[in-house]
Amino acid sequence: MDPSGYSPFCSGREGKMLNAVRLFFQTPRPAGSEVEALAADVFGYAGVGEAASLMVSGPDEASVMLKDLWMFPDRAFRQGLVDIWGGRGWEASGIRNLCTALFQEQPFARLDTGGVIVDLPLSAAEISHFVGRLCLHRHMAPELLEEIRSIEPLSLAMDMVLTLWTSGMDVLEGRAEILKRLVAKEKGNQHFSEFFNLMVKVMAEAPMDVPWPQPLLHARRRLEQRYSGAKRVAAALERGTMETLLLSGDRVLDADPERVAEELYLAESLLHSLWPGALPWDAGVQSREFDFENN
Repeated sequence: MDPSGYSPFCSGREGKMLNAVRLFFQTPRPAGSEVEALAADVFGYAGVGEAASLMVSGPDEASVMLKDLWMFPDRAFRQGLVDIWGGRGWEASGIRNLCTALFQEQPFARLDTGGVIVDLPLSAAEISHFVGRLCLHRHMAPELLEEIRSIEPLSLAMDMVLTLWTSGMDVLEGRAEILKRLVAKEKGNQHFSEFFNLMVKVMAEAPMDVPWPQPLLHARRRLEQRYSGAKRVAAALERGTMETLLLSGDRVLDADPERVAEELYLAESLLHSLWPGALPWDAGVQSREFDFENN
């Protein structure tokens, strides 16, 4: 086992196969379906149907590699995967860097639906599964393998967003587009609120003029409305005029004082994180004492 904690998995037939894949991507060839050509030239698969079938169900390393190649249309990125298959030593930070690279390369899962090729963006969980499969291609130190397995898709996604944001991408619109894809893909996840809260913290590090994706702009407007409404309700509670406020039809939040306090604190906390300096940090409900019994 080498000092990095890995033993290269490639030897004999596997090593020759990797060399063939590397040469395939380094050799200029006309534009076309490179994956099918690779299946025929290197692995001996005949036709798209056989290659697709083996990519899904084949047990050997060749079919797994083909499936990975099919997932990523970008030629340069696919060529870079060859080094990973070759047993390059990894640390946990290297795995996270790969995850970040997957997002930066705009990865897609490519599906053939009745002859029509459809590219679907990969979710954090799907990328986590892909990375896990790569990890299993080599003999890993048990401690590192356990560390990798302990990374949940949500924390993986959060880590990727933070790493992406601080990675030095010089095109802010590109970052915003990636965040937009992540929001859309993870919105149905039960952990989306935590995921969004992370985005709020990340966005606080960016300039004010970043062209944020529409979903995040809408979320900010709803947050402002919640904040304003919570302020009105809290003020009415303090003045003892809650009944007048409700009769006027301006019931923006539940009338329960404790819930109002919680909503107001949440709104102010998120707004402070989203736009630093927009709110005095000591102006929130945490510094206000409610007399719940008298109000």
